[in-house]
Amino acid sequence: MKKLTLLILLLSTTLSFTQTESYKKYLVAGKWAPAYKIKKGEKTGVYKGEKGKKWISFFKNGKYQAYRIKKIEGVDTKVKGEEGTWEILEDKTKFIFKPNNHKRNDTITIESITEKEMIIYDDSAEIKVKQVFKNINMELKEKNDLPYYEIEEAPKEYTAGAVAGRMVDGLGFRYYWATESLRDEDLAYKPSKEGRTTGETIDHILGLSHMILNATLNVPNGKTQTKLTFTEKRKRTLKNFKKASDILKESKDLSKLKIIFGERKIDFWNAINGPIADATWHVGQIVSFRRSSGNPLPSGVSFLTGKKK
Repeated sequence: MKKLTLLILLLSTTLSFTQTESYKKYLVAGKWAPAYKIKKGEKTGVYKGEKGKKWISFFKNGKYQAYRIKKIEGVDTKVKGEEGTWEILEDKTKFIFKPNNHKRNDTITIESITEKEMIIYDDSAEIKVKQVFKNINMELKEKNDLPYYEIEEAPKEYTAGAVAGRMVDGLGFRYYWATESLRDEDLAYKPSKEGRTTGETIDHILGLSHMILNATLNVPNGKTQTKLTFTEKRKRTLKNFKKASDILKESKDLSKLKIIFGERKIDFWNAINGPIADATWHVGQIVSFRRSSGNPLPSGVSFLTGKKK
């Protein structure tokens, strides 16, 4: 099973099967890891992979290398594993892997490929095993496109606007990591029948992020669009926080900023103890909920420094 897990993870790519070269280039640039949402045959239940271990593959010039990621005292280390070559077969729906350290070659059938995910079957396995892999390169690209992976350097001077902006930065940083790598089962989790799910809490925070941004823009609050994917909601929320923070840091007079509901205008003081504090409260709920649903906060996040180790 170890060899199976390792080899299967070596196969992830992008786009369709129409041109061999089109997904061959993705293999060359590929960096993939198993998603562990893996279903076996009807009688064998669910295979989750080796607990605490993660295989990552690198493809370059028709060769691959695989590494197992281990944690020793909280530090990630790479243990080198399989090496070999790969080639795409003529029917354009199969790969064959030729590991250097054993004689048998492994043929893999591709069921589907998208930009972010690949689903394959190992033809050499005794049981037909569905394997799902995530494109780590794509995930890293998405992370780089989002604010608050870390908090930017603090302003040199203490002003009312800089302090308010920093408060929103702290909220954005907490939200980024509270919502990082949430699974469908995490979004569906709720602590009681009467409570909100994690997904519904994320909807609420999205609405609060609009309220915070609207206050910095002095525009009336309206209905928040929630018919978005989780990824879209997360991106919009983070960008709302970042835009609000940037405006606040440049603001010379916070008294001119108002929360507006129709004809009613509320001082910015209430944005601090209202939506900013409220959103921070609910981010803490997400952290608690995801721990309860078996997916605790990623390690190495320092809320004191605003950095990720």
